[in-house]
Amino acid sequence: MAKPRQLTSKQQHFCRLVAKGTMSQAACYREAFDVGSRNPNTKKETQQAAASRLMQDSMVRARVDSLIKAKDLGVIRSTISAKTRILERLDEAIDDNEFGTNRLRALELYAKCCGLFSHSSLTVENKTSNPESVAALLQAKLDQLGLGASSAEDSAPPMLDPSSDDRPADDKLN
Repeated sequence: MAKPRQLTSKQQHFCRLVAKGTMSQAACYREAFDVGSRNPNTKKETQQAAASRLMQDSMVRARVDSLIKAKDLGVIRSTISAKTRILERLDEAIDDNEFGTNRLRALELYAKCCGLFSHSSLTVENKTSNPESVAALLQAKLDQLGLGASSAEDSAPPMLDPSSDDRPADDKLN
């Protein structure tokens, strides 16, 4: 019975470097297989081709993918853990009478962490583009409220003619 093929230590090192995501595949290949120090005359194109061939190996690709997935899972767990610790401490601060005036701030931060302060913006589509249609819409709203043109004319105070002598005596200049 044949023993299943395993990745070499250099291939595993290459997988860890690629999964880390800080270097190109060719740079990972150079570091993992120590290409630059053993043979400095190796062409960049050759290194890139070797790295590409290595990434096409199903076992190497699977290992890189599993390392990336584990790294992402670790980041998610770390974020959740930090958020949980923050929420627990804020929860303690809210209930702690000795926390004093900072209790309100703790409540505010707790609410922000829970997403209670997320603002949703309302977008209104502008269907009217000319002044006449805007005026018509306003007039319709005024009529709906009973403040339309007919009722406005009835209840409006009479306009005084500035040239008439209906003004009070102290307003007259002569």
